Amino acid sequence: MSQAVSENAIWFWSRLGFLPDPPGFCAAANTPEELGRFCRFHRQMLDAGIKVHTSILPSGWMGSGTYDYAATDTIMDALFDACPDILYVPRVKLNAPLLWQKDHPGELCVYYGGPETPDEIALLVGTPKHDILGYDSPAGQYGGKVKRPNVGGLICNQSFASGVWREDASQALLALVDHIQSGPHAKRVIGYHIGYGVSAESMVWGSWAGKFADYGPAAKKAFRDWGLRKYGSEAALSQAWRRDVALREFRLPSPDERKGGIASFEELFRTRPEHRIVIDYEEFVSEVNADHLISFCKSLKDKAGRQILAGGFYGYFAGLATASESGHVAIGRVLESPHVDFLAAPNSYVHRAPGDPGMSFTAEKSVALCGKVWINECDIRTHLSAPDAGCGRASSQEQTDAVMWRDFSRSICAGTQLWWMDLFGGWFDSPEILATVTRINSVLDDVRRRGTVQRAEMAFVIDERFYYHASSKADWHRHLLVDMGCAVRRSGLPVDFIRFADVLEGKAPDYRLLIFPASFFISDEERAVLRKRLAGRSALWLYAPGVKSPGFSLGRVAEIVGFEVRQSSVGADAEMIVETSFGGQFRVTGWRLPMLEVVPGVGVRHLARTAGGVVVAATVHHPDGYHSFYSSVAPLPPEFIRSVAREAGCHVYVEQDCAVDSCGVLLTVHAGRGFSGLVRFPRTCDATSVLCGRVWKQVREVDVSVGDAATLVLRLD
Repeated sequence: MSQAVSENAIWFWSRLGFLPDPPGFCAAANTPEELGRFCRFHRQMLDAGIKVHTSILPSGWMGSGTYDYAATDTIMDALFDACPDILYVPRVKLNAPLLWQKDHPGELCVYYGGPETPDEIALLVGTPKHDILGYDSPAGQYGGKVKRPNVGGLICNQSFASGVWREDASQALLALVDHIQSGPHAKRVIGYHIGYGVSAESMVWGSWAGKFADYGPAAKKAFRDWGLRKYGSEAALSQAWRRDVALREFRLPSPDERKGGIASFEELFRTRPEHRIVIDYEEFVSEVNADHLISFCKSLKDKAGRQILAGGFYGYFAGLATASESGHVAIGRVLESPHVDFLAAPNSYVHRAPGDPGMSFTAEKSVALCGKVWINECDIRTHLSAPDAGCGRASSQEQTDAVMWRDFSRSICAGTQLWWMDLFGGWFDSPEILATVTRINSVLDDVRRRGTVQRAEMAFVIDERFYYHASSKADWHRHLLVDMGCAVRRSGLPVDFIRFADVLEGKAPDYRLLIFPASFFISDEERAVLRKRLAGRSALWLYAPGVKSPGFSLGRVAEIVGFEVRQSSVGADAEMIVETSFGGQFRVTGWRLPMLEVVPGVGVRHLARTAGGVVVAATVHHPDGYHSFYSSVAPLPPEFIRSVAREAGCHVYVEQDCAVDSCGVLLTVHAGRGFSGLVRFPRTCDATSVLCGRVWKQVREVDVSVGDAATLVLRLD
């Protein structure tokens, strides 16, 4: 990892270079006015202390073996004329240009029900039935640059299964690197952010929009070849997939097969023989996508040198219900690669408004444990964005500041980095916001000088394999991962988000409480390791841990949680009122999964039951030496999580529903509703309010008032 990057944990991204993609479909260019405007934003950020900059840079790839770098040079010349001292990491899109697609129709993506042969596909290339974005956009594209409606496409761009595209895209990347390295700005370019797929975020076409891909000839052949390598012969493959696998007759799993359902546990957890092909197809899609990114990064480093940074968007498994359809689940494959330096994603688009805790799309702690850098794309809708910008838009300078401090602290305390993203131009264009940028940089420098320490005693443990082993993802993902993760973030104490694999491998810090929201698949070997990892700690299990190994068994759940659970004779209500032993109650809305209930047993203490008397949460001291907590419903409220954490021995900083982040020398509290009360520290220290300058000497707690949707920032000595 470049020293320049390790010393500059905050970058800046603008729309500079934003042009229609893939190349060749629509004519558009950056006007001189656009270039001047966005270069001015880069200059402002450089003056505010941001040294590493990034933007979209045209690859120059125009067709099979043909390149044109006129737009590339214009953008780089304009940027470096305005900011000669920046370090630059261009975002390079490698989606295949129109002329390449016309030359290779058999290598394109086809949606379900679309054409089947290369000749049939060729007839649609470049027509209105050609989806060039990967999602429908009736009003046009690219911020109004292109008026062409993009609706109802039957084909899309390059297939993610195409080896021909990977090879040609790699050649285009290397040709661009050659061009830049022989140009006047070579020494200022320290890396490349590689993009492809939907929005250049390594997303399989159609996956965001509910379209099902890929049913083209390239995908059909590649998946069959993958299956032959896995199972060894046509006969074994046909038996595993329960269908004819001769290439002419072979059919990919249909959308209905892939979506599945929740009518039974067997259907929900994909335990029937006919589910094998669906599990395999989702694994294939993610592995192929991961291998693309790894291959591009390797080619880049082989060409430009190992010191050149290489990375891309990948690993959205913590916050995206369609992660397996999008090809983002093979994160372990990417993290193990020596060729990938950094990964990135936007901050989650839910729970990000002022007052919300802010969320990530990945298990950030695991990226850091593997020696990689995770970069949060902070595309904050400041109060300067359009009133209809959505996505948690701030309505005032005060809210903008609070969200910027929240997202900065969350990133730094998680061991990650960030870039401020000016998506539509002018979102940071005010002296007040730039002053906040400068102040945050100053705090970052202070944190870097003094060093950080592990402060989270609680971990939210995500096993990305649940995407393969559970269907009907929209029915459980929001409850168990997104909303439960939000509640954990608002519990009043720091939390790390980490992969299940890192817990098994002994890489995880010594957390007191580990929360397992969706660990549906736990093998016998993993169960044995988990016993050792949990000894002397506490675990909070949700819904059906270990229910599949590989067949379905509620008895496996009982082994893990320490008491029997069974399917409830009472079905889930549209809204359930749950009463807790802590004296409160909470609502669970929209729960459609089969209900589970706790069976009374010796030593089992009940923690929550529905208004109808069904016990849904309990705790016991497990015979394997850990304190086991369990809930069959989610999300649990922050107060419940706080009580479990306290019983597990975790230090609770705030007895309010607030997001708390700490790295030892920095502590932030982001409040939803304002409160007045105590913030308690794990040790005696001096505390200084970064924003108002108030100092407390040698204290274990401070009495503060925090406004609605505000952030308290404390320097601890």
